[in-house]
Amino acid sequence: MRIDKNFAYLILVLVSLTACNNYKTEELILADNTIPDKIDYNIHVRPILSDKCFACHGPDKAKQKAGLRLDLRDAAIGELPKSPGKYAIVPGKPAKSQLFNRIITTDLSIIMPPMESHLDLSSKDKAILTRWIEQGAEYQEHWAFQSPKKYSPPKLENKEMAVNEIDHFVLKKLMENGLQFNKIADKEVLLRRLSFDLTGLPPLMEDLNQFISGQKTYEEMVDNYLQSNAYGEKMAVDWLDLARYADTHGYQSDGPRRMWPWRDWVINAYNNNMPYDQFIKWQMAGDKFPNPSQDQMIATGFNRNHLINVEGGIIAEEYRVEYVLDRTNTLGTALLGLSFECARCHDHKYDPISQKEYYETSYFFNSVDEMGQGQRDDGEVQPPSMLLTDKDIDNILLFMDMQTKEAEKKLDSVLDNSTEEYKQWANTVNLKNLVQGPVPNEIESFTFEDSKNFKSVEGIKGKAVEFDGEGGLYYPGKIDFDRYDPYSFSFWIKPPEPNGTYNFFAKSTGEYGGFRGIEMQLVDNQLEMTLAHRYPNNSIGVRTNAPLKTSEWTHVGITYDGSSKASGAQIFFNGKKQESLVLRDNLHKTIIPHTWDSKTKTYGYVFGHQDNAQGFPGGALDEFKIFDFQLSQIEIGLLAGDEDLTAQISSLSPKEREVDKKLREFYFLRKNNKTHNLRKELLEVRKAQNDTLTKIPEVMVMKDIKDSIRKTYILDRGSYDAHGEEVGPGIPKVLLAPGAAPPKTRMELAEWLVDSSNPMTSRVTVNRFWQNLFGKGIVETSNDFGSQGSLPTHPKLLDWLAIEFIESGWNVKSLIKKMVMSQTYRQSSNISKELYDKDPKNELLARGPRHRLSAEMIRDNILAASGLLVKKVGGPSVKPYQPEGLWQEKATFVGENKYVQGEGDDLYRRSIYTYWRRTIPPPFMITFDTPERNLCSVKRQSTTTPLQPLVMLNGPEYIEAAKVLVEQTMASGGEKVENQISEIFRLLTSRSPTDEEVTTLKKLYLDEKTRFENEPQHIADLLDIGAYKLDLSNKNAQVAAMTVMTNIIMNFDPVYTKY
Repeated sequence: MRIDKNFAYLILVLVSLTACNNYKTEELILADNTIPDKIDYNIHVRPILSDKCFACHGPDKAKQKAGLRLDLRDAAIGELPKSPGKYAIVPGKPAKSQLFNRIITTDLSIIMPPMESHLDLSSKDKAILTRWIEQGAEYQEHWAFQSPKKYSPPKLENKEMAVNEIDHFVLKKLMENGLQFNKIADKEVLLRRLSFDLTGLPPLMEDLNQFISGQKTYEEMVDNYLQSNAYGEKMAVDWLDLARYADTHGYQSDGPRRMWPWRDWVINAYNNNMPYDQFIKWQMAGDKFPNPSQDQMIATGFNRNHLINVEGGIIAEEYRVEYVLDRTNTLGTALLGLSFECARCHDHKYDPISQKEYYETSYFFNSVDEMGQGQRDDGEVQPPSMLLTDKDIDNILLFMDMQTKEAEKKLDSVLDNSTEEYKQWANTVNLKNLVQGPVPNEIESFTFEDSKNFKSVEGIKGKAVEFDGEGGLYYPGKIDFDRYDPYSFSFWIKPPEPNGTYNFFAKSTGEYGGFRGIEMQLVDNQLEMTLAHRYPNNSIGVRTNAPLKTSEWTHVGITYDGSSKASGAQIFFNGKKQESLVLRDNLHKTIIPHTWDSKTKTYGYVFGHQDNAQGFPGGALDEFKIFDFQLSQIEIGLLAGDEDLTAQISSLSPKEREVDKKLREFYFLRKNNKTHNLRKELLEVRKAQNDTLTKIPEVMVMKDIKDSIRKTYILDRGSYDAHGEEVGPGIPKVLLAPGAAPPKTRMELAEWLVDSSNPMTSRVTVNRFWQNLFGKGIVETSNDFGSQGSLPTHPKLLDWLAIEFIESGWNVKSLIKKMVMSQTYRQSSNISKELYDKDPKNELLARGPRHRLSAEMIRDNILAASGLLVKKVGGPSVKPYQPEGLWQEKATFVGENKYVQGEGDDLYRRSIYTYWRRTIPPPFMITFDTPERNLCSVKRQSTTTPLQPLVMLNGPEYIEAAKVLVEQTMASGGEKVENQISEIFRLLTSRSPTDEEVTTLKKLYLDEKTRFENEPQHIADLLDIGAYKLDLSNKNAQVAAMTVMTNIIMNFDPVYTKY
């Protein structure tokens, strides 16, 4: 028998190898020829261990099997905790390594990965791990956690082949793989690509013609696009996805929110080429700058773009924690390229991020002055918020503030300079008569003689009411007090045993309405009163230091002077003024409740309870009186029956009368005509100021609780109420430079994010910009630079771009220009079969980018080509065409439950301004893969579905755009059908059609023209679609047929694809 020489040689090699490496199986020996000679841990080993081993032997302590940890070398080569004398890895000795023995065994009971994991290692994987152990099992820090290195661009023999440094890196790798750059794309294709990438719009025909003719250079076009307003709009779209921007709050109720000022700030920041480090710092900590500007505050809306739940019956703290952790997760994904959310419930399974470090990072967002329960009353803005003003409004407010201060100054002057008048009155008044009363009449009085469904008990005068905590007494209110009105309360209260918070009086919208109005409650029997426009951001609140006595009647007097300051509210127990803690002191809008629910419409006051709040179980009230003026302490004492006070006042000597503060207060509140009139003037000035301020819209921003920090805990399994160890501020240690201290404040966090020592931010950012131009990043998993993410295709280029970006002063436009000026970017995307076989995913960058346009670009292209596009920048979101009835299906929607289509220019604004409702996003946008924006999204999917052409063929805005384009073309393109077809095609695709395309389209046009001539009743059906009305002379079969043909062109691949 004749033996083939090659086969014999193979047998000889196998025998030889087996003799030298008798621990190797035949499978490994054959696979040895398919792996690199030198094994690199980050490139070859880490991906295998991360995918197949770290789930059970990685960073997550809770999931480590057999105490083995393979992500750290010391642990991997150390003695196995549960198998003394054995080692997972013995460097240089695979046969003595349990890892090797377990991966090659045929014993299914001990094989690794275990059968139940449904993971397995390929022959190549096993060979790589074996050779790695043979070569000493060297570990390396994960590439992304190492600071970027400043590599010099590789030298090229022929420098003319490269335009800039980017090309040096790319071409070097191409040449190593036997490839070269593709040819430069045709001018029409290249300018269209550039225009969409920098502005999101197609090139103007004038620019296209001048570029093709050589009148404008490529660099001139780059600079023009970078300076256009459209640049900022295009760049902002990516940031809106990442920042989860929307015009509604989300969850089931999905009420509207006013966040468009933040969106406009982002657009302007890109257009003004704000340095990226400043762009990040303002968004992360704009409120922490000294005397922050309005723009700095608006920028912080980045961290307020999360969902907010306004549904009834939720647990407020549960959702407040969700908001905090959403910010933490967004920080991880958007700026650091890491899946922080995986460490919420346990240590990260793949990356060195412990659960403790996750909650240390959340510390920075945990003291925001916010509530978990979203508010329905004026729900477009959820606290914290700020007034949205301009220079004119600022001047008006400044003038009103001066008026108010002047009126206060005049009153103070009279109080200070009327001593002689006071002394004259004090020395003549009959104090015994004065302390006998009577007190001026109240405007409301509730005696509780009829306790309705509640228990009636003995009170101070007749019967009182005792509450059970399950409901309240509702009474109509005769008057609405506003924040500028002085008023007072007098009542008797018998508290139960202190046990948390009891709400016993309210004239407010309650929690769902932001507590707008007046509320009183006991907090461990300390009495607290709140006046709020929207709690907690726009309110004042005071709480007594001393508690009320339990199970004992106490008289409470409360006075308020209309100043909108916490110092203007005074609380008295049994006639004695109480020292109080100021909880809130920032009230600047009306406190009159809105009437959004039936109870607020019908009733003014509720006693013993408030919706969604703890009632007053076992507590009693009696003789509740309301006054529409500020009572003096003497009058409070009379109402309380304070005999000590009446005795003290009535026995004052003449000299004591002249200096007694209580008597002096009484005189100026009740007996002095000058101060009475000045208080009326002050009230009118405050009222005017209040009316003006209340009308000014607000926008959500970041503000922390003043002079207080919430405690932050590790949450067991991520549950909001399962508090574990308390933690302070911090970040994952793996991201810190050696010896560096972690940030302690949100401002320090912002500064660390853009510090050159941070290994992530610059890399993640330049990678995302690269992705926006080339379709995918140098790291394809732009949301994950961790162990589970992709390796960079050009690691040295990525580092060079990151360092270049930092050293340029974080100049975004300079970076983008560098990318688009490169030969790499300008290549044709046409590809030969040979090149496709070598590089099917274009990882080597041997051709230009080719991918479908985004949803916004597709729509904006159609509008631009037709001339309908309105290029106004900024302003409130608009509501273009949308299928009827979508919103009505969402019956629980708070606010608008019917989509009210816009008019005029609103129908034709750029897509970035389209109103975004989270639960029902714009159908066209979502059909073309725009994310719902409930969570941070740094890369859009790209799908091809039958729904997409259906939308394009049937959407009213596309049919309308088609008829308008036809009307304009017929007016300018001459009578020849072929010329009209060519002009329409070029406006939509930026290139001229081929003869074959013109012939095909002309046939379609003629067929449709014949159909409409035979069925003229359908002409109006088509041409009446949309708000734009054609001239009657154009409502004919020719226009209708050309409209159908144009609509068909809109569905051609060249219209919605970037080549």
